[in-house]
Amino acid sequence: MSTAGRASLASKAWAKYGIDLGTFLVIAKGALPAVICVAMYEATPVANLYTTLGYLNSIVASLSFSFLPRAKFLQMSVLNVIGTCIGAAFSLLLMYCSTQARVHTTPPAAMAQLLQAISQSSSDPSQSSILSLPYNSSASAVSGIWLFFGVWISTSIRARRPQLIFPVVMFNIMINVSATYGTLLPTMKMAESFVREVLLSMLTGLGISFGVGIFFIPITSRTTARKMIVGYISLLKNTIHAEQERVKLLKSRRIYRVETSTTSMQTPSPKSTGVSDALQRLASTHRALETEINCVAREVEFNRLSTESFREIFSNLGAVAFQVRGLDTIADALEQNATIQEQRMNEGPTATGDGDSGEEAHNSQLSAAIYRNANGLFTEVAGLVEESLDHFLLTLEMVPSSLKKSQHQKTAGDDARDASYFPGGDSFSTYLEQRLDNIHTQAWDNLENIRLLSRRQHTSDGTEDIAHGLDGSSIEELYLLLHMQAMLQSTGKCVLVFIQAADRIRADKQSFKKAFRYPSLQTLKLWVRSLLMTHTTDIHSTDRSAKSSFGDLYHGMRDPEREPPGTWWELLISSFEQFYRFFGSEDSQLGFRAACATMSIAIVAFLASGQVFFIKQRLIWASITVAVALTTSSGSATRGLFWRVVGTVAAMVFSIVNYYIVDGKTAGVIVFLFVFLCFDMYIMVKFPRYLIAGLLGLVTQVLIIGYELQVRKIGRQLAETSGQPVYPIYEIAPYRLLAVIGGCFSAFIWTIFPSAVTDAYRIRTKLGLSLDLLSQYYTCSQVVWDLDLKALVEPNSPTLNPWQKEELVKMRSNLFGEILVLIEEVKQHLNDSFWDPRRGGKFPKQKYRELAYQIQSIVSHLGLISTTANLLPDTLKEDARPKSTQDWRNALVQLMLSRRSDEVVCAFSMLASSLSDGKPLPPCSVPTLYNTSPEINKLLSLDHMAEPGFVIYAAPRVVSELWRNQLQRVIENVRYLVGEFRFSVLDSPYHA
Repeated sequence: MSTAGRASLASKAWAKYGIDLGTFLVIAKGALPAVICVAMYEATPVANLYTTLGYLNSIVASLSFSFLPRAKFLQMSVLNVIGTCIGAAFSLLLMYCSTQARVHTTPPAAMAQLLQAISQSSSDPSQSSILSLPYNSSASAVSGIWLFFGVWISTSIRARRPQLIFPVVMFNIMINVSATYGTLLPTMKMAESFVREVLLSMLTGLGISFGVGIFFIPITSRTTARKMIVGYISLLKNTIHAEQERVKLLKSRRIYRVETSTTSMQTPSPKSTGVSDALQRLASTHRALETEINCVAREVEFNRLSTESFREIFSNLGAVAFQVRGLDTIADALEQNATIQEQRMNEGPTATGDGDSGEEAHNSQLSAAIYRNANGLFTEVAGLVEESLDHFLLTLEMVPSSLKKSQHQKTAGDDARDASYFPGGDSFSTYLEQRLDNIHTQAWDNLENIRLLSRRQHTSDGTEDIAHGLDGSSIEELYLLLHMQAMLQSTGKCVLVFIQAADRIRADKQSFKKAFRYPSLQTLKLWVRSLLMTHTTDIHSTDRSAKSSFGDLYHGMRDPEREPPGTWWELLISSFEQFYRFFGSEDSQLGFRAACATMSIAIVAFLASGQVFFIKQRLIWASITVAVALTTSSGSATRGLFWRVVGTVAAMVFSIVNYYIVDGKTAGVIVFLFVFLCFDMYIMVKFPRYLIAGLLGLVTQVLIIGYELQVRKIGRQLAETSGQPVYPIYEIAPYRLLAVIGGCFSAFIWTIFPSAVTDAYRIRTKLGLSLDLLSQYYTCSQVVWDLDLKALVEPNSPTLNPWQKEELVKMRSNLFGEILVLIEEVKQHLNDSFWDPRRGGKFPKQKYRELAYQIQSIVSHLGLISTTANLLPDTLKEDARPKSTQDWRNALVQLMLSRRSDEVVCAFSMLASSLSDGKPLPPCSVPTLYNTSPEINKLLSLDHMAEPGFVIYAAPRVVSELWRNQLQRVIENVRYLVGEFRFSVLDSPYHA
C-alpha cells in the first residue's frame, strides 16, 4: 500500500474515533505528568529523596487533570494544594492524639525501651521495617475515630460542593495514609517526618502537573470559549434547519391543503426527534459555555476580547437561543391546530355526508392561507438569522477560512445586492433592519387579507362567537397567525441587537485589540465567595432570596412549628438550626456512608490481628479508592462498579503487557506507559460520563508500573522497609487489581446498604422539586407580566417601582436555570435507572421521561410570554391616541389581569406535593384562564384584530394553550404514577 493510502486509512480511523490533532494533544498532555514523575524517579538524587514514596507523586499527578483549560486548571491546582495541606495538618492532629494515647497507655519503662531501640535503628533505616514497631490498641482506636470523622466531614463537604471532589480526594489520600501508618509511630518526631515525606511527594506530583498544564501546549479558557461559541452557533443553525423542515413537513396535513375533498386523511406525524435532540444539545452547550465564560473572567492572558465582551456575547447568544427555541412553538401550534381541525371535520356533519362541504372547504382555504403565510415568513426569517450568525462570526474573526471564501463567492455572484450588505459587511445591520421592516409590513398585510377572508366566512354563516381555547375556530387560527408574527418579529429584533453588539465590540479598539487581560479584584472576591458559599436548588433558597429582596411585600414560607423569633436569645438559638439541618441532610448521610465504607476496609489496620496483614497486602489503596468511587445513587453505583472493574482489569492487562513487551527495559517501559495511559485519557476526554472508570484505570497502571520501577531503582531491601513485601509484576498487578476492586465494591455496598437511595427515588423527588420551582417561576413570570400591563395603562403610576421588576426578573431567570439543571439531572438518573437493582415490577421509565420533557416545555413556553412585552409598538405608550382605542386597550389589559393565575399555582403545587411524597393526587384539572361573556366576545372580535395592541392578548393566548396542553399531560402522567384520591362509586356497574 502506498504512503498516501496508509495516510488516508489513518485519517479515517482518527475521524471514526473522534480524534483530531487538538484532541490528541489534550490526551497526551493529560498522560504526560505521570510519565514525567515515573521517569524522574530514575535519577538517583530523586530516588534518595523520596525513597519508598516515589510512586505517590506520579499518582497525584494523574489526579491533577493537567489537560483542562488554564483557568479551570489553576483553580483545581490551588484547591488541590489547599486540600493536601489541610490533610497534612489534620494528619498531624491525628498523629498527635495517637502518640499521646500510646504514651498514656504504655508503661514508662516499655516506652523508654522502645525509644532506645528506635534510636539505635535510625543509623541504618534500610535495616528496619515499620512493622517492627509494636501495636497499641489505644493509638489504633484514636486513629480510627479521627479517620472516620475526617472522611465523613470531607465527603459531606464534597457532596455539598461538587467542585471540591478532587481536593477532597487529596485530603483523603493524606489522612488514609497517615491514619493507617500513624498508629505504629510512637513519637511526634517520627510522625512529623512521615507527614513531611508524604506531603513532599504529593506536592511534587502537583508541581509537575502544574508545570505541564501551564507550559506544555497551553490551552486557555478564551480559546476554548471561542471554539464553543462557534459550535454553539453551528447548533443554532442546525436547530433552525430542523425547525424549518418540521414546518415544511406540515404541508402534508389535510387541513393545510386546498384540495380537501380529494385528499385522503393524513396521519399526524410525531414531533421530529431532530428538533428535540438539537434543542437538548443546545441547552447542554449553553451551560458548558456559561461555565467557561466564568473561567475567562479569572484568567490571565494576552489576547483580544475583554471579559465584558465575552459576557455580552454570551448574554446575546442566550437570548437568540431562547428565541430559536420559541420558533418551535410555531410548528407546535400549527400541528395542534391541524389535529383539532381534522378531528372536527371527521366528527362534523360532512363526515357522514349529511352536510354541505362548503364550510369545510372554506375552513381549509383559511388554514391553507395561514400555513402558506407561516411557511413563507418562517423561511425568510430563518435565512436572515443564519446570515446574522455568519456575520457575527466574520465580524469577530471567529470563523474558519471556508466561510469567508463562501461569503466572498456569494458576494461576487449576486449583483443585485451591495457587497457591504452581505455577512461581514459594514452595512449588514442596516440591511437586516430594512429586511425586518419589510417582513413586518408584509406580515401585517397578510394578516389583514386573512382577517377579511375570515370575516366573509363569519358573515356567511352568521356566527360571531369566540370560543376560548385553541379549538380550531377561525378566530383562534388568527390568534395563531398573530402569535407566529410576534415570534418572528421578536426573533428578528433579538438578532438585530445581537449583530449590533458584535459591530460595537469590533469598533471598540480597547475591547477588540490584543491586550493583557487579567481578573479584577472584584472577580477574585466573587470566585472565592463561590467556593465558600453553597447554592442549593430547593424552594427554601428561593424563599430566602425573595424575603431578603422584598421583605414584607413577599408572603412566603413560614415555620409551621415555631413563631418567628422575637428576643435575642431566640435569635441565637435559631442560628444553631443550620447545624441540626446539616447533620440530617443528604450530604451528611452520604458522608456517613463514605466513612462506613472506608472503615469497613481500614478497620483491619486498627486490629492487632489484622494490622500486619493490612500493610503487607496493600489494603491502603482499597480504602483510598472509596473516596473516588462513592456515588449518590444505587443505579450510578452499579454502573460505576461494572465499568470501574472493567477499566481496572484492562489496566492490569495493559500493565503486564507494557512491562513484558519491552522485556522489562526501563526506557521502553516508560515509553509504553505513556502510550497505554493515552488510552485511559481518551476515555476521560471523549466520554466524561465514564471519567472515574478511566481515571481508576490510569491510576492502576501508574500504581503497578511506578512501584515496579521504584523497587528496581532503590533495591528490594529498602523497598520492604515500608512493611510491604516485594512481588514480581505478574503478582503485584493482581494485588493492586483486587485492592481497587475491593474499594469500589465497599463503596457500592454502602451505597445500597442499609437503605438504597435509588435513581428512581432521585427522579421522582427531583421532578417534584421541579414542579415546586415551576409554581414559583409561574408566579414570578405573571407578576412581571402584570407590571408590564399596568405600565401600559398607568405609565406614571408611583406604585410601579423599577427595582421590584428587576428583582423579579432576576429571580425568574434564576428559577429558569435551576429548573433546567434539575431536568438535566433527571435525564442522567434516567440513564442510570437501567442499572438500578430491580425490586418488584418494572420502573415506568417512559412516563418519567415524558414528564421531564413536559415540564421543560412548560418552562420554555412560560418564558416566551415575557417576550411579548418587548413587541408593543411605541404608539401604544403615547397619550396621543383616540379615546376609543384607549378604552379598548384598557379593557383588554383588565381582561388579561383577571386571569386565574392562583388556580394554576395550586395545580402545580398539588402535582409537586403528590409526586414528591408519593401520595395520591387529589382531583385536579387544567384551570381555565379567562371567563367568557358577550362583552368579552365583543372585545375580542375581528373588528379589533387590526389594532397594534391586539398581539398582547393573541400571542400569549396561543402559548398559554400550548403549555396548558402540556400541563394536562403532566396531570395524566402524575395521576398514572401516584394514583388519584377519588371514589368511582357512581360509575360502578353495581350501583343501582
